[in-house]
Amino acid sequence: HDYALGHAGGEPTMLGYVFDKSVSEAKTALSAAIIKKRSDLKIAPEGEWRESNLAVSPPVGETRHELTQGAFTIYHILTQV
Repeated sequence: HDYALGHAGGEPTMLGYVFDKSVSEAKTALSAAIIKKRSDLKIAPEGEWRESNLAVSPPVGETRHELTQGAFTIYHILTQV
């Protein structure tokens, strides 16, 4: 898995456009998909989808991943289209 290799500082962020359901429903579906693909995504222990503690509005989700090069967080921003 090559994602996030050599990223230049900061934390990676993924932006998701929600077309056919509510953002809440999309978060639930994304969380389930992440759990299902936990091994492939290199999810850290206790690293499944959760609401971030970042003081932003609207709230964002985050997942924690562990690669041999180290651990990192991906922030997930979902927006209704």
